[in-house]
Amino acid sequence: MLQPYERLKEIVEGAGITQKDFAQMMGVSVATQRNYEKGTRSPDFEYLTRMHEAGYDVNYILTGKKSGEEPVPDGFMVVPRLAATASMGGGISADIRHNDVIERVTISIDWIGKNLSAFSNRANLHIITGRGDSMSDTFEDGDTLIVDVGVHEIASEGIYAFNLDDELYIKRLQRHPDGKVAMISDNPRYKTIMLDSRNSLYIIGKIVGKYQLRKL
Repeated sequence: MLQPYERLKEIVEGAGITQKDFAQMMGVSVATQRNYEKGTRSPDFEYLTRMHEAGYDVNYILTGKKSGEEPVPDGFMVVPRLAATASMGGGISADIRHNDVIERVTISIDWIGKNLSAFSNRANLHIITGRGDSMSDTFEDGDTLIVDVGVHEIASEGIYAFNLDDELYIKRLQRHPDGKVAMISDNPRYKTIMLDSRNSLYIIGKIVGKYQLRKL
């Protein structure tokens, strides 16, 4: 089970605002907020009260059980599924409310360990949808993908979800020694695009796997 500070970090990262803005809303400094999320300091009563008044689930932070929800069975975790739809093609406007959580999916921790590539922290795992055919045969149109939102740098070649010039994409990114970034489609019908300092590139997270949502 996640620790309280990890659950707090999960809530902050899913709030749809910056850590600085969240800290300001709760009446603390950014440094204090960071300490809360690292577990080096515990939130006080006033901070937790402000969170409750703002509509955040303090019970989840303290106990790991979400208010009004059935408890998560041992060996499982809840992964938020976002409204986010990123293009595996020509781009999707970043103006859409992609950060909204539309459901929470209970997934076996054992399955996560066996089926996902390396990730920063289980609390950073979110589910998004990929649209388009430029990443086939790796991913197909409509696939449900798991993204590690704790990754914001291109440390190594991989498939990332990112904001490029105010449009959302899922593509393979490769950083070159000259500072340029290659935006690569796994479908050979699509050409590689080279990005440079003229492009506004923000890494949302790294795609670490695909999840099959079953319909009854």
